[in-house]
Amino acid sequence: MKVISHLLLTLPDGHDYSVVFMQRPLAEVAASQAEMIRRRGTTGAALEKAALLSALQAHLNQVNFWLGKQPHIRTCRIDYHAVIEQPLKAATMLQQFLPVLLDPDAMARQVDASLYRQRDFA
Repeated sequence: MKVISHLLLTLPDGHDYSVVFMQRPLAEVAASQAEMIRRRGTTGAALEKAALLSALQAHLNQVNFWLGKQPHIRTCRIDYHAVIEQPLKAATMLQQFLPVLLDPDAMARQVDASLYRQRDFA
């Protein structure tokens, strides 16, 4: 399942987890979130760009620190750009990480680089 990073901190104990952590430049994350908010016709937090990026970085640091201390959580970090640029390599990495039978070729064919739209946070 796909969850936002904040929800990782709420995973209940008593289970083993395999987390695929998609890493993307924070300016792109902010741009993507701003576009999502715009499409919904709502408004987000009234923060300057630098303050928003600083808050996102602080959150990412908190999540990374927390993940590093969880013996019941295995983490595979995948770079967003690497998936777009080399989808088969990323899919093969996932196949090696996850304890299930996957088809990396079929997975790689699902990557649609035209969906990579939010590249900068204005």
